[in-house]
Amino acid sequence: FPTEESYRAVFTDFANKLEGKSIIACWDDPGVRSTLASIDASRIITYGWDPSFDYSASDYHIENGRRSFTISKHGQLVGQFSLSLIGRYNASNALAALAVCDTLGLIPIEKAATLLESFTGTARRFEYHGMFGTAAVYDDYGHHPTEIRETLHAAHHQFPGKKIWCVFASHTFSRTKALLTGFAHSFKHVEKVLVLDIYSSAREQQGGITGQDLADAINEVSGNAEYVGTHDNAVRVLQENKSAIDVVITMGASDVNRIAEKLTAHNA
Repeated sequence: FPTEESYRAVFTDFANKLEGKSIIACWDDPGVRSTLASIDASRIITYGWDPSFDYSASDYHIENGRRSFTISKHGQLVGQFSLSLIGRYNASNALAALAVCDTLGLIPIEKAATLLESFTGTARRFEYHGMFGTAAVYDDYGHHPTEIRETLHAAHHQFPGKKIWCVFASHTFSRTKALLTGFAHSFKHVEKVLVLDIYSSAREQQGGITGQDLADAINEVSGNAEYVGTHDNAVRVLQENKSAIDVVITMGASDVNRIAEKLTAHNA
């Protein structure tokens, strides 16, 4: 997709092909709203954090170690719900799932909410691996600037006042180059980000940008990046700073999760 417009056009074309079908859309997102601007409004079921939406969430807060929030349907209170998953974005995802279940009549919304409360998440999405000294170690598959920013922002709120270190491996040279500005602004909520070499693909072994370039771009924004290159170097730096770290998050679509496994194995 050479332009953002061409990317959005694919979703608009797809929505137009779903003749007579409902579209459940995150109406908080300006991109979603503009993409669906030409679609018959009667087909669109909205969800998000505004009380005017068809399904809305509000009063997001942490209570007894869980994320609690209230859900309404067409302005009428449905009830209070909770998740074990961190992040306001996961509450939004849960709201989307509830909207789907309710719209299709798959399961009563109250029962769906009960099932959500017992949902512990998926592999490589803020997945807890264990302890590294006194630091908790998590791994996340986030490899797009928005994913990274939202996950680290959620971690910042989950662990207030804690020193969070992130180990990041960007995925493919072309993506890193195209999204460099976004990546540079994604790590403001961590104490330190250790940048690995760019994770290549079968179709792209090298090209135009390096892990050092990415670290330099991050440092221009938040000044908290260190280029380490390899897994072994990352583990060494973490070991050297072990006593100063409260949380470690390995992040990326690569095999960066192996670092989380190494760290927790040392603590076993």
